Amino acid sequence: MTWANRACFILATLMMIVPACSSTRSASRYRTVPIAPRRDSQRAQSLNDQGLLLVEKDNLEKAEQAFREALEQDLYYAPAHNNLGLVLLQTQRYYEAAWEFDYAAKLSPHAIEPRQNLGLLYENLGQLDRAATEYEAALEIDPNHVVAMRHLARAYVKAGRQDSGLRDLLERLLHIPSDREWDLWIRGQLIRLGRSDNEGQPFKLDPAD
Repeated sequence: MTWANRACFILATLMMIVPACSSTRSASRYRTVPIAPRRDSQRAQSLNDQGLLLVEKDNLEKAEQAFREALEQDLYYAPAHNNLGLVLLQTQRYYEAAWEFDYAAKLSPHAIEPRQNLGLLYENLGQLDRAATEYEAALEIDPNHVVAMRHLARAYVKAGRQDSGLRDLLERLLHIPSDREWDLWIRGQLIRLGRSDNEGQPFKLDPAD
């Protein structure tokens, strides 16, 4: 299992509404940790794993400490940067979170999660164009990544797009197994865009809904 897969559970905890007046601007000299000459990747991985367990227990303060200690062992350990960014995002330190995600993406350019997390940060701040750019970059890495596709579709809808690009994305998502909430949302957006099912009849939602 990759570091990205091990950390993906954190993403689900971050789908809260962040005040639109918040900004990613902060101290311009932010650094994740002091530059350290050591490169103990094994120790960094162990501390990163400890941080993930602490996130599961909702102990974000100690999780942040664990991720920072991991980076003191190996400043270039990308998973710890990404996971530290998630903690910073959840604690509404947006500038620092964006810095960590961006640095993780540069260290691990083929990892989709840092770009997706940047998209989530900008989407929550209402910066929908920047969010869409990051989701699109994530899909350039993995064109079949369902979560990134959903988030990109949501950002397009929030931005008021009604073009063929959104329609094609929703059509593609419609044929991918999904949970009930997403399935209803996708079908609802296609109804809004005038899409019908294969028999030419409008989509019908379950009466129980």
